[in-house]
Amino acid sequence: MNRTPRITLPLLALAFLSGVPTTALAQFSLVQTGGTFRTDATNLAAGGTAFSSSEIGVAPHTTAGLNDGVYGNSSSWIGDGSTSSAGILLGTGSTLSSFAFGRDNTAVYSDRSTGNYTFYYTTDPGLNSGNALSANWTSLGSLTYPGTTSQPSLRNLYNLDSPVSGATGFRIVSPGGTAIDEIELYSTTAVTPPPSPGVSNLAAGALGGITRAQNQFIGQAFTTGTGAGFHLDHVTLGFGSGTGPMNFSVTLRANTGGNLPGEVLATLSGPTTVSSGLLNYSAEGVTLDPETMYWVTWGFTSGTGNFLTNTGSGVTEGAWTLYNRYAVSFNDTTWFESSQGYYMQFAVAATAIPEPSTYAALAGLAALGLALWRRQKTRGA
Repeated sequence: MNRTPRITLPLLALAFLSGVPTTALAQFSLVQTGGTFRTDATNLAAGGTAFSSSEIGVAPHTTAGLNDGVYGNSSSWIGDGSTSSAGILLGTGSTLSSFAFGRDNTAVYSDRSTGNYTFYYTTDPGLNSGNALSANWTSLGSLTYPGTTSQPSLRNLYNLDSPVSGATGFRIVSPGGTAIDEIELYSTTAVTPPPSPGVSNLAAGALGGITRAQNQFIGQAFTTGTGAGFHLDHVTLGFGSGTGPMNFSVTLRANTGGNLPGEVLATLSGPTTVSSGLLNYSAEGVTLDPETMYWVTWGFTSGTGNFLTNTGSGVTEGAWTLYNRYAVSFNDTTWFESSQGYYMQFAVAATAIPEPSTYAALAGLAALGLALWRRQKTRGA
């Protein structure tokens, strides 16, 4: 779920951490997780020059991927070193009011995204990819993933509380081995969207883990909030490790009368092998009813392997909730509940279906527009 944190660090502390001159400090707030390039503003980065302190040297992870207008791992940059810098030079001075970046906005990969990020801008003229790192950079603040968002690997859009003017460059100092698939820079602030439907306990981190092997399954239930209904976007699961064949399956199931996984409603798309980190599984054409409990279950359907699913904490905010017992099965047929108060590390994101009144209003506007068009056409005949 989207949160709106404020990141503020003491000016002296930022100067010490960055090791570069710092003359001003702005605050920034998370506006959106996921989404895509803004259509209400020009992406300044698209016309800028990408630069970096280093590249990992493995295709296709190059500096050019920072502003090529394409999301995804196959068009991303990965630095080489314990910390790395990547950024965009803008040429002439521009106002900077919002920025976005992510590891893989296609939700396929979630590794190479955690750690501390610090953001800078410069107003120095005459910069190019060869001298960019020696410019005078002013810190905009720092954040640490996870913590500010439950989806650190997706695109995250931030507004600057105090826009900066005359910016000729923007830079991110990231943890070693971090991947960035796109940097976006905008002169105007982004409108904060309403909170997205869903529930997540990812920001609190993992509390432990449960290991399962072939034909051993785990399930976590959630209950939807109020409204006309929801389109399921994706589910995120946290893993400590995983080995085995490429037949890992994640399904959405109905809830039985005994609060256990029931009928399979859909199979979600995502990684079929398991690795450490947060893995995303997407849905297409799946509709969720309001105020209804559903189960998400996962495990190897055949073959030899094992996976360690992280356990997590409960969440209390919002109309959506996580069921406070997970479920286990040793044959994908008979299910058992855990003790009360135990959760898996889990998140579900959805899109609200408009209320019937919204459709009626849109239909009324369409009818009015048609009537006006006919009247004008009649007058002009």
